[in-house]
Amino acid sequence: MEYGDTVDGTITDGGPQDPKYDDLCATHAFEGSEGDTVEITMTSDALDPYLILTGPDGNDVVAEDDDGASGLNSAMLTELPGDGVYTIWAGSYSGDATGSYTLSLSQA
Repeated sequence: MEYGDTVDGTITDGGPQDPKYDDLCATHAFEGSEGDTVEITMTSDALDPYLILTGPDGNDVVAEDDDGASGLNSAMLTELPGDGVYTIWAGSYSGDATGSYTLSLSQA
């Protein structure tokens, strides 16, 4: 992904599992720089969105959000701590839910 992108995705059985809770998710990567303030939003009619953002090392959780947007949707606004490739883990609060979602990434 790049700043300004909006993508449609699907969480499926047998997909990746996030590094914090080991829940089903889909992943999206983007290149970020130290000090960038990013806004990430995930919406879905099929599940209760849950976002986790990990840093360039792949394991350190930079931010996470459950209900930061309207309704059950997720949104986070966070400043990146370093340069590198960040991973957005798009999942569900229930942990094992599957379904479609829309994910947006922008630089604030």
